[in-house]
Amino acid sequence: MDELVKQRLVGAVVLALIAVVLIPWMFGSPKDPRMTIQPSFAGTPVPNVANQRNEVVLLEPQSTSAPRSEPEPTPRRFLSEPAPRAMPSPQATPSAAPAATASQSWLLQLASYSNRAAADDFRSRLSKDGYVSYREQVKVGAKTYYRVRLKVNGSKEQAEAVKTRIEKKYRLQAKLLPAR
Repeated sequence: MDELVKQRLVGAVVLALIAVVLIPWMFGSPKDPRMTIQPSFAGTPVPNVANQRNEVVLLEPQSTSAPRSEPEPTPRRFLSEPAPRAMPSPQATPSAAPAATASQSWLLQLASYSNRAAADDFRSRLSKDGYVSYREQVKVGAKTYYRVRLKVNGSKEQAEAVKTRIEKKYRLQAKLLPAR
């Protein structure tokens, strides 16, 4: 075959292939502009903290006039408890003092883990740096979460300062909550 004929055949084949690709694309139906975008990651939903219940056990103060014959009720103990603290005696505190002390205690929620070992590891890092933290187990739906919390005694400004230091050091977002 002549060289000129070969070039014309190759050109005709290339033009035919381009036409096969471009003609359906140009005359096809337009895409729906209201198409929803689906996320490309498979993330787990964040637990709804508004539906959680916190249980508090209240103990009646002892009266000094008559001894009780029944045994002392013991508060419920959870798997993780905060560091032991001294409880003031009910007779020694005036009635206005509980309101003042309630505003002087703050909780920092530092992290929430679904893995207990990860929460314990973070607590050990905190204890190496001199912070006394505790782990709280919370059930949300069918999942169990382990919150790492730190109690701060003092004014709100002092608690904010501790929060800022910890957030910078550990690169996290802490929540400041009033202690109950």
